[in-house]
Amino acid sequence: MSITQRSFLAGVLLLAISTPFVTTAALAGEIVVIKGQRYEKNGDKLYPQQDASWTDLQGVVHPNWITDYSTYRAPEFQPNFKPQHPNFQATSAAVPQKPEPPPFQIVDSGKKHLVTIGADTLFDFDKATLTPRSEKVLARLGPALKKYGSCSVSIAGHTDNIGSEEYNQDLSERRATTVRDWLAAHDFIAADASITGYGERQPLARNTLPDGKDYPPGRARNRRVEITLESIEPVGTAEAAPTKPAL
Repeated sequence: MSITQRSFLAGVLLLAISTPFVTTAALAGEIVVIKGQRYEKNGDKLYPQQDASWTDLQGVVHPNWITDYSTYRAPEFQPNFKPQHPNFQATSAAVPQKPEPPPFQIVDSGKKHLVTIGADTLFDFDKATLTPRSEKVLARLGPALKKYGSCSVSIAGHTDNIGSEEYNQDLSERRATTVRDWLAAHDFIAADASITGYGERQPLARNTLPDGKDYPPGRARNRRVEITLESIEPVGTAEAAPTKPAL
């Protein structure tokens, strides 16, 4: 066999041996994106890709991705997302959330200041004991009250119309007393602040609809504790703008 024939056979043999490996590497697997990094998935392995896009003299962009088969990353137990476009860039921007409304409102009118706290924020149903969450609300309210300086303070409790008038009267008084005692114990108001219970007699909204059906949103507005302060000097709005009663 001549040298030329031997060289030809050696070339054919080398091509036959190398072809399967080249073909395997060139097969494009599923493209997935994890935490902003693009990968080519072959079997149970993920290989990172690099963006090698280029632009020709006419300004046309030619997307191109190069897979680094020398680096392997184990799949994570989380959803993998297919890119919409070769130049897809994943984003981790969070969906904007609506700000939570303040748990209480303070309306200033000259020297008088009215604080309204929904009773459902402070108490469980039919209870006059503060919940763990309510103590955080009052701890936030306390400094806002202190800013008014020396003030006369009165606290009033209100309920909806569920139950007898006598029971609601007692419940409103007990809830007002609970709020007064907590604020006084933490040195936010004087311990001799006056207490009044109005029961269901001063609603802000309807307890029932005109056809007599129950109106839970209205009853929720009526269950509240109001703190009235009278300062020496007028002070601007502290926490939140007033809301118009929806009768």
